[in-house]
Amino acid sequence: MTMKKAYSKRKKKQNKPKQKHVICKYLFDWDDVPGKDDKKLKDFLKERFYISWVKNAKIEKSKKNGEEVISVVSAVDSQKFVNLRYKKDEYKVTLKTDKNLCDELIVRKEDNLLKIYCELITIENILASIKLNLEDTESDYIETCESSSKKLNLKRIMECKDSGFIYDKCRFPCLVYRIKNPELAMLVFNSGNIICTGAKKEEDVYRAKDILFGKFESIGIHLNWESSKVHVQNIVASAMFYSMIDLDILADCENTGYEPEIFSGLTYKLKDPKTAMLIFRSGKIVITGAGSTEAAIMAAEKTKKLIMDANAIIVE
Repeated sequence: MTMKKAYSKRKKKQNKPKQKHVICKYLFDWDDVPGKDDKKLKDFLKERFYISWVKNAKIEKSKKNGEEVISVVSAVDSQKFVNLRYKKDEYKVTLKTDKNLCDELIVRKEDNLLKIYCELITIENILASIKLNLEDTESDYIETCESSSKKLNLKRIMECKDSGFIYDKCRFPCLVYRIKNPELAMLVFNSGNIICTGAKKEEDVYRAKDILFGKFESIGIHLNWESSKVHVQNIVASAMFYSMIDLDILADCENTGYEPEIFSGLTYKLKDPKTAMLIFRSGKIVITGAGSTEAAIMAAEKTKKLIMDANAIIVE
């Protein structure tokens, strides 16, 4: 397939909605509050909003205007509360505190039970690399250079019948192999370096590696699968803080950078995990540089804690 045809094919699919991988955490069963899941709800409120009074709070459930409302009220001060609202057949629970902090929880119906989840992050892209061991591989598609190192003959691989690769050396010096399931692209360089981009789950990278190696096997390149390790280089994810953020206040915190005349977002860098965040006034947080899904989740939670600790919340 020529690069021109590939670009034309991609243009036809430009209106196709992007795939997303939302990572959620189970919180509690809606019908078990008040009841056996009270502690689960209280633990969530304490971790998410750092509410100190929630431990001894009273929990009640009522129906108002076609909605079920769970009210968590301080046992000492009735002016301190959290309301969770659920409308039948909807897939979300809206949460609001007395300080106008808001959140949106996810409802999933499982075995006729309403399971409540919170969204942690949405993975937008995973960039990973794989290094092929060409030195121990003999193939007509591998050539030895003057320096005695081995390289893939990309042009010859491209000439294989039904190879499925895209190659245009003038535009990009590598083979492009697109996989439909999982939907991502593998970039194969003559040095034996492979870049995987577009994955939404870490396990998708390993599936794509198996598919690509299967393709190599079919054309006569027999590689050592075990010695070709996958290394996750960068996970780009997003998270949502469901209240507006005062970036001017947040800019006074350590490890932040904010130049609104140049860029509308504020940057925040963490050493552990080593990540960089873009924080926007709307509440959107973009996480970059994470080496694993767990690191991206940790970075999102630490960023939200920074916002809470700095009291950088716009109360409407």
